[in-house]
Amino acid sequence: MISNPHGSLQLSRSEVITALKTEVVAAIPYQRDEFSAASKRRVPLVVQQPQSTAASQFEELSRAMAQV
Repeated sequence: MISNPHGSLQLSRSEVITALKTEVVAAIPYQRDEFSAASKRRVPLVVQQPQSTAASQFEELSRAMAQV
């Protein structure tokens, strides 16, 4: 997991794969407004904003984890 909440780290997916020598399962972007709105409503982001990029990446991550 790489945390980059303010977008200052600009690594591509392939750069992360090369640096870590492992596959990247999901790349969850920090979408401040969407995360904040979901948090204020006490609703998971995937329910609050199901069509968002972050929600689709959380779903991708959960599918990968379910296979382990």
